[in-house]
Amino acid sequence: MKNILLLTILATLFISCSQNDNEISNPIVGEWKLMKSEHYHALNSKSTTDYSSQNIIYKFDSNSNLNVNTSNNGYNAGNYKYEFKNDYLSGSPSSAETKIFMVVINSTKWTYNQSNGTLVLGNSYVDGLDLYFEKK
Repeated sequence: MKNILLLTILATLFISCSQNDNEISNPIVGEWKLMKSEHYHALNSKSTTDYSSQNIIYKFDSNSNLNVNTSNNGYNAGNYKYEFKNDYLSGSPSSAETKIFMVVINSTKWTYNQSNGTLVLGNSYVDGLDLYFEKK
């Protein structure tokens, strides 16, 4: 009985030690259909492009590769490197700034928000686009 208990404890320790506690799971892996883009302008105005009738797919794989099948306001059709990470949005964070989850595509930082099967990649914090996706 003592041997079984000892083996159980050792197995638990081995499994716990083999996991990387700093690794962030990547919730954007998969295929996402671009539904719309919103571009925010001065004076609180915005323009919206509806892509819901088109089949524009952003495919994020687990090896940090992004494939975009059709050109759009966000990216031209092609392959890109991306990274999902928890980091500072600014280039030189102040003591008041906190880390946020973001997606970096070819060195462009996009804020990340996902809920109820909808993914929003935001670049409006620098007067850029916000891209809205549905999980495919």
